[in-house]
Amino acid sequence: MYPWENIEPKLGKDGLYIVGIDVIGCITYINRVNKNKYKFEEKVIDFLESKVLNNLEAFNRRSRLRKIFEEA
Repeated sequence: MYPWENIEPKLGKDGLYIVGIDVIGCITYINRVNKNKYKFEEKVIDFLESKVLNNLEAFNRRSRLRKIFEEA
């Protein structure tokens, strides 16, 4: 049995599904992910996705224009 299997049910019951467990000798630290951190990470991911989509749209526009000029 792994050490975290003893505390897993308690963490789940407390709503802590994503945690980091550091075991240093006989001292154990549990690092939990804050709900606000999720919202921040979601905003960062949304921002990056929007930039990638904008760049992709610009690339597609340039490609279409290049094709039009080459065919003319």
